[in-house]
Amino acid sequence: MTFRTSRRGPLLVVFAVLASIFALGCEHVDRYVWYKSLDPNLKDGHAFHIAPGDKLKVDVWKQDNLSGEVRVRSDGFISLPLVGDVRVAGLTPAAAAGAVRTRVSSVVLDPKVVVSVVEPEPLRIGVLGQVTTPGMYELDRGSGVLQALSRAGGLNSFADSSRIFVIPNGEKARPIRFTFSELVSGSTDGGRYVLKPGDTVLVE
Repeated sequence: MTFRTSRRGPLLVVFAVLASIFALGCEHVDRYVWYKSLDPNLKDGHAFHIAPGDKLKVDVWKQDNLSGEVRVRSDGFISLPLVGDVRVAGLTPAAAAGAVRTRVSSVVLDPKVVVSVVEPEPLRIGVLGQVTTPGMYELDRGSGVLQALSRAGGLNSFADSSRIFVIPNGEKARPIRFTFSELVSGSTDGGRYVLKPGDTVLVE
């Protein structure tokens, strides 16, 4: 069974990132946190986090009427028969299964739920500032800062290689500062940082 959902999410994500780029302009980023000073929990970017536009498969054991494929809406929710909306954006598939399980428990006794990603939405990242070709780029999910910089042609001759920032999607999140040497060095884990939907990369 396939649930009906909207495909407007990816377009809205693009508009949101472009708006953030416009708002940032070429202003200096003065309030930031160094990547090496981040909470270790925030450095764990290897787990897949669900985002708007992802197509999920929801399996509720022995409940075909509650199982099927569904696409995450632009507001981060999915809609399920009988139980309504469940917010899953920003969660891992295992955590999303827990959220679905909580809702389904209202109609099914001790439900067994598995959520898997069958069609991930590509990652759309804005790359701004002192790069060869600033703009909006589509990357594979799981890509990091170096991949984004590479798609934008790398740093230009005016770039300060010690002032590379990730502007996280979210008004309360502080920019994260990297150095280029930190990103390419095998002795640090800066190159392992995984970009998330709505992030913007800024080079000063």
